[in-house]
Amino acid sequence: MIALLKLGLAALLLLVATACQKEPPPDLDTPSPFKPQTIHIGSPTGAKSTTLVPTQLGPARPNPFEVGHMTTAWNRLYPQQMVSKLPVTDLYLRLEPSTFD
Repeated sequence: MIALLKLGLAALLLLVATACQKEPPPDLDTPSPFKPQTIHIGSPTGAKSTTLVPTQLGPARPNPFEVGHMTTAWNRLYPQQMVSKLPVTDLYLRLEPSTFD
């Protein structure tokens, strides 16, 4: 019984020692089986196009940080300290590029 246990332990150690070997680095000279895909911007069918078309994601969403929305939220959270209009604390600049360059 002990001999069988020793034999099983030796087989397990041999399996662990040989299973944890590092893989060789890939050969960079052989071509990859994956083909790169070229996607042409502005053409849903993939036809060649030289016109760049901006992506339309959907309708513009309202800005939740406008003073009116923040005043409404403040008045709902603190009904005992209601205000007619919260003061503006920060000003932000919105940039909208007109070209792809």
